[in-house]
Amino acid sequence: MDWNKAKSILIVAFVILDIFLVSQVISIKNDSVPAASFEIIKENLSEQGITVSIDVAGEELILPLLEVEYMVFNSESKEIREYLGETYSELIENEYYINSKGQSIQINQGKKLLFMTREIEAGVNPNIADAASQIESFASKLQIDLEGFYQTRVYNENNANHIVYSENYQGYPLENSYYMFIQDGFGVVGFEMQRVKSIRKTQANIVLSRPEEALLRLLKYKDIRGEAVIGMDICYYRDEDLIHWGEIVVDNLEPTWKVVFESGAIKYLLEFE
Repeated sequence: MDWNKAKSILIVAFVILDIFLVSQVISIKNDSVPAASFEIIKENLSEQGITVSIDVAGEELILPLLEVEYMVFNSESKEIREYLGETYSELIENEYYINSKGQSIQINQGKKLLFMTREIEAGVNPNIADAASQIESFASKLQIDLEGFYQTRVYNENNANHIVYSENYQGYPLENSYYMFIQDGFGVVGFEMQRVKSIRKTQANIVLSRPEEALLRLLKYKDIRGEAVIGMDICYYRDEDLIHWGEIVVDNLEPTWKVVFESGAIKYLLEFE
């Protein structure tokens, strides 16, 4: 056999073998590192009294920063007449309205509208199993269109269930655009809404950390010691407490990890704070 030809065959064989071995090493690394690091992360959290009751592992994600424009409510808003009728009293200018039936509207910071048909009856326990049908009936009567909104949270406060429906954008909930229905033992008593009227995808992108790495940000919170993590999902969010919310009409929503605890508490693990 020609030696040069044999040498060429051997070189090609060794190159193929090297490629195969490198691919196996990369595969093993990708499979093992996240699992190992997650166990370490769980241990670190456990030392601070935070239990992780779910398995999370994933890759970094790149999602766009969104620009949204909010609906603004004031004394001229059509919703006041739609819900209270033509005859009502303005008790606090641009903030609080009531009609002769005891139905009321409260506007908070120009963007949150709370409509109550009556006072909450706290003496009778609400039945969460009836909530979906009661909300459907209530929304139909008030011509509230829930298309594109999905239930994202339920919590009980003062013996009334609060059921949150968040707007969906390409599979991710917008935490700041929602309807929150209030249910007592006799049915849906009212709702709060904050809505965006336009959404634009910006040119800026946010790189989301792997979920297990994002969990480490829980260590900076002192109010969740003794809590257990039971859920973790991606959403779009803006912390309304960090800015002059009443002055904001156009704003950005950032993709972030949302962590849900067994107690009902929620933490948003923003990439930039």
